[in-house]
Amino acid sequence: MSYHLYNTTGFVLRSADLGEANKLLFIFTENLGLVGAHAQSARKVSSKLRYGLREYSFSRLSLIRGKTSWRLTDAEEIISFSPTKETQKIKVFAGILSLVGRFVHGEEENSALFHELKDAAAFLKDAKFTNDELHRFETLAVLKILSALGYIGENKDLKFYIRTPFNASMLEQFTPHRRSALKEINRALEESHL
Repeated sequence: MSYHLYNTTGFVLRSADLGEANKLLFIFTENLGLVGAHAQSARKVSSKLRYGLREYSFSRLSLIRGKTSWRLTDAEEIISFSPTKETQKIKVFAGILSLVGRFVHGEEENSALFHELKDAAAFLKDAKFTNDELHRFETLAVLKILSALGYIGENKDLKFYIRTPFNASMLEQFTPHRRSALKEINRALEESHL
C-alpha cells in the first residue's frame, strides 16, 4: 500500500514524549489544520528531525497519513526563538500558540489564521522590543487571531490594526487603542466559553 506524502508548513503548538525516543506533536499546519503527528526517534541526538520540531517553532514539514494517525518524516525549522536569548519572546509566542490550541480543533484549514500567525512570528523574530512594545505586540496579535477565528466584530477603531500587517510604526500608533482592544479581547474570550 502506498501513502501520499504531504508537504506543508506549520507551527508546533506542543509536544509529548512517547517511549524512549519518539514524540507526539500537535502542529497547526497551513494546509491540513491541526494535526497530531508521531515523530519516530525525534528525541535522539542523531535525529534529523530534532531541531525542526522544537515547541513554538515554525517549520517546513513532510507528513504521511497512516491508517490511524499522521507520521512526520521530515522537518526543517524556518523560525524559532532562542531559549537563552529570547525568553520573553518565547513566553509571548507560547501564550499566543496556546490560545490557538484552545480554539482550533481538528483538521480544518484556516488560511486567515495561519497567515496571521506567520506574520506575527516573523515580526516578533526580527524586531527589537521594549517591554511595553512587547505587551502591545501581544495584545495586537491576540486581537488579530481572534478576528481570524471570527470572534471580533466590526470595531471601526480597531479595524485598521486588525487588517494591517505588523510593522513598527503601526505598533506605535496602536498605543492609544490598546485599552479598547483588551476590552474587545476579554469580551470575545467570555463569549467563546473557552
